[in-house]
Amino acid sequence: MAVPYMEGSFDFPIKYGYSLVGTNNNGALIHVMHPHQTTCWVDEKDCFVCSELSDPILATQLANMETVINAIWVSAIQPNQKVLVCGLGSVGVLLAETLRSYCQAEVYVKEKNEDKVAILAKNGFSIAQETDKFTLSFHVSANEKGLQYCIDHGAEEGKIIELSWYGNHPVELNLGGHFHYNRLQIISAQVSAIPLIKKNAEDFLSRKN
Repeated sequence: MAVPYMEGSFDFPIKYGYSLVGTNNNGALIHVMHPHQTTCWVDEKDCFVCSELSDPILATQLANMETVINAIWVSAIQPNQKVLVCGLGSVGVLLAETLRSYCQAEVYVKEKNEDKVAILAKNGFSIAQETDKFTLSFHVSANEKGLQYCIDHGAEEGKIIELSWYGNHPVELNLGGHFHYNRLQIISAQVSAIPLIKKNAEDFLSRKN
């Protein structure tokens, strides 16, 4: 999962990080997939000019938004569909808001952090209850318990879009009952490739736009 220009390992010296925002020689705001440092030299083709943004903090979220867009593409979500977002870190929050604002979805959220739950409820998101079932869930918690929750709350022939990255960490799930009984699907939304259903129409640049 290395990005361009990454070097070394987690042993020192480290050159890590991937969503870098700065300005070029002309003063334009630039986003580049690059380890975090003060000055860097990169090919022009690897630079994305953030013409729509003036806030560099917002621009750092472009990489997370690419993850969100890939997940929406592979989900084949329908307008007004009832969906679950499980795990509300930065990617989960972006996903939930995008699903609500641009996909007109009825978004329910599941998050173990009670402070986050209170903020989400205040901002108009429905909090998932034990009796709720979903034909479409997005798992973003990077924890097997969150993925199990999505499985246990999947409706018949429901889809679970998996956005989490586990590295080499093994995941233990109970697939013996609800998963097979309801013929659920777990679908990867891995971000480094354009989904096949979009490859003829989109590329990495258009996905960022």
